[in-house]
Amino acid sequence: ELKAFFEAHRDEFQTPALVTFAHVFLKKESKEGGSTDAASTNVANQRAASILVTLNNEAVPAHSSTQYGDRFPYRVNYVEQSAAVVASHMGQSAAHRIFELPVSDAWQGPIESDWGVHLIYKQAHLAAAEPDFHDVAQSVEMRWRDEARIAARRLAAEQVIQQYEVVIGPDLEGIFEPQ
Repeated sequence: ELKAFFEAHRDEFQTPALVTFAHVFLKKESKEGGSTDAASTNVANQRAASILVTLNNEAVPAHSSTQYGDRFPYRVNYVEQSAAVVASHMGQSAAHRIFELPVSDAWQGPIESDWGVHLIYKQAHLAAAEPDFHDVAQSVEMRWRDEARIAARRLAAEQVIQQYEVVIGPDLEGIFEPQ
């Protein structure tokens, strides 16, 4: 029964793709009121292009990236992180682009995010993995038990409800529809 449950929910036990990368962040200059425009993005992209040349010409390692660019409100180094984590820090579009980049010993970019522009040093990319039942058997059993418990409670509640007749008064007839 657990194996059948596992097969029916296999994708929920899948290990997500993970990336390892460092980045140099360049913020967009904001105008009065806090908004940014195409000109500030262009300036950030020009700065990024210049810094990218320096990073690659000097073969700057990932751990030295903090000497370049601006302070980022989250991490500088991301080790085996999922797209969901990267997206929560940089936005969905930037996360997608980072996951598409090849692993390289060179800095890449720029990639625009919700915050500004990033230069990426992508060191590893682990593909999503299909789980083996034996590796996730304990999690499968816990999930199966939880769902069985929820189903039993739902059935018990329905049996109690079946014992009663629900009558909706005339003043509430237009608000509630019987099921």
